[in-house]
Amino acid sequence: SAALYGGTYDGKDHNAVSSIRLKDGTDLLASNTNYVVRYTMNGQDYGTTMPTVRNAGTYSIGISVENDPNFIRTDIASESLTPAEVVISKAKPELSWNSSIPDGDRITLGGQSKTLDFHAVRSNATTFDDYSPITYTVSNDSINDQSDIDDLASISSNGKLTLMKAGCNLLVTAACKGDRNHEDAETILYGVTVAEERADALLHFSDTTKSFAIGTSDVVSVEKTE
Repeated sequence: SAALYGGTYDGKDHNAVSSIRLKDGTDLLASNTNYVVRYTMNGQDYGTTMPTVRNAGTYSIGISVENDPNFIRTDIASESLTPAEVVISKAKPELSWNSSIPDGDRITLGGQSKTLDFHAVRSNATTFDDYSPITYTVSNDSINDQSDIDDLASISSNGKLTLMKAGCNLLVTAACKGDRNHEDAETILYGVTVAEERADALLHFSDTTKSFAIGTSDVVSVEKTE
């Protein structure tokens, strides 16, 4: 009998066959130089080199055992293991926002633009050259303000969010498409309210004979009328 490898893609090579137990009738035989184990994968010629598997997918494995002077061939697919397959599942990446994003969803903006780091972090995935990158989008999430997003904010390919206008609601998204070894990551969202930055009122009274009150704007002082 044989035990075959099975698991989730991790970017590493694994022996296709984890272990083999040889029997002659009812007696368990120890592996030694009298028995030569040969392997085949996906219909290739038998050989003594252990096949290795890496990428997600299904691999058909066969094993033969040579016993001098007799030749015993065991086809796992029909006798020892059903099915005779090594299955490597796709990895499932997870996305999360990095720890430097704003604490809370309200951001103030003065007269100049402001850039914030909104890049996402990917976990449960193996990094390699052909892995799909994380993509970012920002959209206008205001109900009453239908301004073009290009007038409100932009986000770069590495998650740098630039705010250009206050008084709006934005929705930032991060996504990652799957590939042959990874499933699609679940898209994550972050809602942002961009409020106008307001300075504290500074009042100076040089004439103490008059009475003043704070106006409804909380900024401008007005003289009280009697």
